[in-house]
Amino acid sequence: NGFPFVLIGHCEDNTGLSFIDLDFETAVLMSVEYLYKLGHRQIGIFNLAGRSRENSYGPLVRSVLGYQRACALYNLTPIIYEAMSTIEETYLATQRMLDDYPQMTAVVTMHTDSSVGIVRAAQDRGLHIPRDLSLVSIVADRIANLISPPLTAISLPAYQMGERAAQMLIRMLQNEQYEPEQELLKPHLVIRESTGPVRLERLR
Repeated sequence: NGFPFVLIGHCEDNTGLSFIDLDFETAVLMSVEYLYKLGHRQIGIFNLAGRSRENSYGPLVRSVLGYQRACALYNLTPIIYEAMSTIEETYLATQRMLDDYPQMTAVVTMHTDSSVGIVRAAQDRGLHIPRDLSLVSIVADRIANLISPPLTAISLPAYQMGERAAQMLIRMLQNEQYEPEQELLKPHLVIRESTGPVRLERLR
């Protein structure tokens, strides 16, 4: 309809569009690489289920691609579980994951509520985070610091993304010759208390 707009996020085909987004594929690849260097060899990923998956939600698709790239790079068996974005659903999915893979030592997750569900499920199994199970999430720093233990996380720069998107839109409105701007933000891993070296006992 000719309205000026800027995307926070991006599409499969971004021809002529302006957007800013986090590089989710690299974020998950970086997370798995970090865990691998700590000695972890059974590293699972939690992703969104339901309509987000059915609609090929961009961060979900790119996260799985990054995870699959990491598994291929480090010769790991992909362990992908899905859950709705609620604590209860993720709690149950984590229990299933631990039943299926009792020697699982690390998990990467895509959303805040799943982090809480994973922590609770591990604790109810008598597992300690990070001694028995390391956890990396993709969340804003203020959320990562509220969860116990504080989460090692790919920082989600929501404020920065909103600010830059608004700046792009202002430039678009002020300049008749505006050329589309497309920016993928480099992920930044912040190491906190939810990750640690693998315990040899968990590998047996």
